[in-house]
Amino acid sequence: MPPSLTAHAYPSDVLALILGGHTTEMIRLLQGFPSHALEPIHYVIAATDAMSLGRLLKHDPKSQEHQRVLLTPRAREVGQSYVTSIASTLYALLFAILLVWKTRPQLLFINGPGTCIPLCLAVLGFRFLGLLDTRVIYVESICRVVTLSLTAKLLLPWAEHEKRKDKASSSFTGNLSGRAVAQGGSAASAEVPKP
Repeated sequence: MPPSLTAHAYPSDVLALILGGHTTEMIRLLQGFPSHALEPIHYVIAATDAMSLGRLLKHDPKSQEHQRVLLTPRAREVGQSYVTSIASTLYALLFAILLVWKTRPQLLFINGPGTCIPLCLAVLGFRFLGLLDTRVIYVESICRVVTLSLTAKLLLPWAEHEKRKDKASSSFTGNLSGRAVAQGGSAASAEVPKP
């Protein structure tokens, strides 16, 4: 069953991706902000991820009644071949373009799952065209204590390019929890600025 955008989606300040094993991390990150700082917020969940929806509803029971939960197709399902993932990634990208345009977030807050790549590409495309001014904050997963994830490796050149363009607007913060730094890891977060 393909995901659908609700007819009642409205512009949001924050678009946060809640997905799979990254769900608990994202919920903890969101809890670190004052609740008013993230309003209005839309949560993006993979259409095939019932577990994350359950966790989100425990964290924010009102999210579903206010139609702030948006479903998106995964770019690649666990175990899916790389060949067939090309078509599913393109489908996810087209869907992400519609989702980002419909919500028009000021901030895309993501923490590692590959499903965030189509959302980031959609934001980048709209920023390039001058249609949106969305900022991206990416926080590497806490489980990455030695190497960066594939998602981080794909997003890092974009962040480095933005940093070279405007040194004051992009920052690499290091590990926000301190855990990876204490263990000698290389996990990092990066804010990708407006162009």
